[in-house]
Amino acid sequence: MLPLKTITTATTALILFSIGVSLNATRFRQAFDPHSHSFHALVATEIVALLVVPAATYALLLLAKPPTPVTVGLLNMACVPGGSFSNMLALP
Repeated sequence: MLPLKTITTATTALILFSIGVSLNATRFRQAFDPHSHSFHALVATEIVALLVVPAATYALLLLAKPPTPVTVGLLNMACVPGGSFSNMLALP
């Protein structure tokens, strides 16, 4: 039986490879076309990810007053948008 780490790594690689194979220049142009729904969703997602989430986290941290290491960790996680942007590029 294969270890769970090997299965997880292989499955993730297969999923990412299958997404990459389906991408072409037309899909990227569609995503960045200012008149497409994908572009508007992309802009809205990034506004929320880059402005609203860090601001809301900061406000909650001011109210909760957790220890400094927890505050730094939560602010760090809130300011890194993660995978929301990459998923929007892959979908038309």
